[in-house]
Amino acid sequence: MSFKQKTWKDRISEHPTRRTLTDVSNNTTKTVDVAREEGTISQKGDAFSAANMNDLESRIADGFSTLSQDSLKMSSSNPSSDSIKFGINASGQYGYIKQGDSKVTPFRNPTGNASPSDVLSGKTFSTASLENATGTMAKQEGYTASKSWVRYNGQTFIRIPKGAYLTAANSGLDFPEITVDDNLYGQGEYDSHYSSGYNKGVTDADGRANSSSANYKAGYNAGISAADGRVNTSSASYSSGYNAGKSATINLTTLGSQNEGTKTITGCIPGHTIIVARPVNDVFFSNTTGLTHIGTGSYGVYFYRANTSTVTVTVGANGSVSINRLD
Repeated sequence: MSFKQKTWKDRISEHPTRRTLTDVSNNTTKTVDVAREEGTISQKGDAFSAANMNDLESRIADGFSTLSQDSLKMSSSNPSSDSIKFGINASGQYGYIKQGDSKVTPFRNPTGNASPSDVLSGKTFSTASLENATGTMAKQEGYTASKSWVRYNGQTFIRIPKGAYLTAANSGLDFPEITVDDNLYGQGEYDSHYSSGYNKGVTDADGRANSSSANYKAGYNAGISAADGRVNTSSASYSSGYNAGKSATINLTTLGSQNEGTKTITGCIPGHTIIVARPVNDVFFSNTTGLTHIGTGSYGVYFYRANTSTVTVTVGANGSVSINRLD
């Protein structure tokens, strides 16, 4: 709608300064002429006159003319020919739409970042992306029951309903209260229940096998050590060892024989056992070189350890021996 200019007119009367005075005590009247008696005037000011008001009207009209009313039409009937129209964006914000554009530019631009869940239910608000949105945060009573509770690591955690707690539990308090069921224990009771549960858990754990536990691994290793330190003829190790020993062979290499006298024997291996059999007259060696006696068997069999690859033996009178190398 365009600006309509008004023409102001001065008031014209016969006696502009005349007034009638009424005495309220007896309701009598008296007509007088009045004049200003203001003393020194420091600033004359602007009179309320037709000239001044018409001047204001002209200046307002000139202002609208500067905006070019013909090119700034505030309608939305024909956006193709109008420069500006009004509209509402998807967020419910009022604004203007420039010619040839479909975007609504809001008249104001809130910068808040609240969401409906941040604002009390039933209250409205506007943000950078919402206009006249309604909050959804529940308003809880001052005296509210808890959802549940849990005891963890020496602390009690009470779970309460989501929402705003704005009122006191009763007139004698200035804060809300949360109720908890009768199973909420004191510290001493908690410690006792914890200890009982812990001990029961240890007992139950010891009563079943857990191959991943430290107890299982320690017991397993101890069992292996104990089993290796005793003979169990029913064990797989015993059977395996028995069969291996039974199938093992002993290689006996004859190095020579010697009757009475001294003989040099070659083919010895240092560290290997030399077996000397003396079936004739049971005559002892009277002298050996390169052999160390390590044991005596039955029926004239003697065991020596070869110190060198060549040894010398001396057989006593009427003696006869055979010399063999044990591989």
